[in-house]
Amino acid sequence: MIIDLYGLKINDMLGIVLMYLVGREYYKLAILNQKNAWLYAIVGVVSYYVGGFLGGILVVLLYHFISEESVEEMSELKLEMMAIPFGMLSCYLFYRFLKFTWSKRYAKQDEDILDELL
Repeated sequence: MIIDLYGLKINDMLGIVLMYLVGREYYKLAILNQKNAWLYAIVGVVSYYVGGFLGGILVVLLYHFISEESVEEMSELKLEMMAIPFGMLSCYLFYRFLKFTWSKRYAKQDEDILDELL
């Protein structure tokens, strides 16, 4: 049974909260690195949904080959809950990639400044 509150289901509310949390972290990272904050907040949310979509496909394929039940018999909520970790993993990995890439660029600039002083 899915809880329905003012027309929103619990999985919709969870998606809204996750979009806010992911967008906020990407926004802060972009501000710290003088990048377009809103663009990277949206890109962070998109990375979550792309990872969830690809994870959902993987879950369906594994479920099809492992389980004796048909994929059509699987509840939608169950599939969405199984795809959430994949979305979070892709979001985290992309966040770490951006953080590493941007810190590497600034570290290189700092080396140049130090060489100019000597």
